[in-house]
Amino acid sequence: VDELAEVLGGWGRARLAWDCYASGVDPHFLFSENSSSEDYYFDLETNNGNALRIDEQQNEQQILNSSPTNLLAPHATQLYEYQNKLELKKIILPTPRQTQPLGSSALLLLSKLHSHCNGKIENGLATLVHISPSKDGTTKLLLRLNDGWEVETVLIPFWADGGHKKKIRNNESSTPTTIGRTTVCVSSQVGCRQGCTFCATGKMGKLRSLTTDEILAQLFFAKKIVRLSKIGGDLQSEDTRLPLLPLPEITNIVFMGMGEPADNAASVRGAIRIMSKNELFQLSATR
Repeated sequence: VDELAEVLGGWGRARLAWDCYASGVDPHFLFSENSSSEDYYFDLETNNGNALRIDEQQNEQQILNSSPTNLLAPHATQLYEYQNKLELKKIILPTPRQTQPLGSSALLLLSKLHSHCNGKIENGLATLVHISPSKDGTTKLLLRLNDGWEVETVLIPFWADGGHKKKIRNNESSTPTTIGRTTVCVSSQVGCRQGCTFCATGKMGKLRSLTTDEILAQLFFAKKIVRLSKIGGDLQSEDTRLPLLPLPEITNIVFMGMGEPADNAASVRGAIRIMSKNELFQLSATR
């Protein structure tokens, strides 16, 4: 926060920006006057393999009525969450900062901070292009990085009341409690040089290591999905109904995605420091 405060010209601006990042909200979209016109799309996959690519150029009714896959909240909400900015601020910001502005000059300074992506997380540093949820709540995210390479991130929920999993398998109605935890499995590299024969990533070879920012972007999108999952809703196709379960809060991170974290130790250590900082992502440094 102190480093960002020097860039933005004040601790209050830096704190406001980090309140957004920690909730999976990009301040460029929340505070920019023309954010609703940004091109934003991603794929959603049902458990029978049907996929739907959503483009923000479609209107909301077209998205909800699309066939063969119908899209209900929370994913439709994700596409349009920046159109109701006042309500979004009430959800993610503490009361004293809900009316605090982050003007065009501050956004310009953010853009200069990471000029290769105009200072943006969404559609800049990374783009969420595909979501694949399962019946037990495990959710796989595919992120496309600024240079076109793609990495996977997986959200793995565990509920204190695990009885709903059996009900879901038996097609019984179940509304799990959000009491529990979600573990995020993040990637540290595109590909991997270890060459483990049982691992699909190992067969790719090492293409490149991720930067600290790219590792943190995975947690950013995971935070967004957890927040939006609490709105509720289903992903439907012609012959199946896939519940989008309300995910518990993120408490754990494992570097067990693509890549070998020890081969990218500097970026991984930098990401862990920021993840566990109290005023940033606020994850516990210990189990």
